[in-house]
Amino acid sequence: MLHEHTIGVTECTIYTDFMAEIDRILAGGGEKEVKKQVANLRNDIVWMKTLFLPSGDTSHYCDDGFGGLNPDYAWLTCHELAYRCLLPAEVMKQTLTARTRDGKTTAHILAERNQIPREWLTRDVLSLSDDNGWTVAHVLAMNGFLPKELISEEILFLSDNYGSTVAHVLAMRGCLPRNFISEKLLKRSDRSGWMVAHELALLGVNHFPQKCLNNDIVRLKTKKDNPALPFVSSGWSVLHCFAYSGSYPDKYLEEEYVFIEDDNGLTVMDILKRKNCME
Repeated sequence: MLHEHTIGVTECTIYTDFMAEIDRILAGGGEKEVKKQVANLRNDIVWMKTLFLPSGDTSHYCDDGFGGLNPDYAWLTCHELAYRCLLPAEVMKQTLTARTRDGKTTAHILAERNQIPREWLTRDVLSLSDDNGWTVAHVLAMNGFLPKELISEEILFLSDNYGSTVAHVLAMRGCLPRNFISEKLLKRSDRSGWMVAHELALLGVNHFPQKCLNNDIVRLKTKKDNPALPFVSSGWSVLHCFAYSGSYPDKYLEEEYVFIEDDNGLTVMDILKRKNCME
């Protein structure tokens, strides 16, 4: 049992001993046994502290959020277990707000793997943010795990430090519920001026509600280049995005629209021609 092989009677148990025992049990095909043993920690204060010990050299598990690895995130044991989907519900709740060095919580890690029980996804948990302002709701939305019944205007407008909202993320994935789409939401922008309307337009006409497709909306422009979208220049309008998608609204083919320029002089027509949408 974990109690015999790791914690002993002191609080200075070495993390590597704990995880070595976890791996030993897993090697025998005992994932359920691991969760059972970890769940028993809730009955012992000294044991519980094991979950909050630094995880040592586990840089190979530390995702930096950009597809790379960062050894400086200082994960705790509970983060490691959450990453490996081995953190049982019996102790999960006590560790949800435990943070890595960059402010990422256990809840963020569990959200990436859709491991948080639905009944725990309260407003407070969904709005937990890391040091970049990226919330648990952002993580769930990005990974396609945000339950539809939890989506509200308040959740959609949760923003990170760059101004990117949960609505931006859902729009990018083509999962923004139409019943929440309004001009107010479409005009919500990040710090570069990239709006939810731009995000939806990149998906094409079929993803954009016709009730909101008007002269005001289609002329909305970005304020500066978007580092996350290198093909987008400052001054891109919603129509530039439609053109780039290859799915352009026919009613905006008049000259006053197709010759709208971005800040570099690139017109909507230029993009349409590149996409072979115009002769």
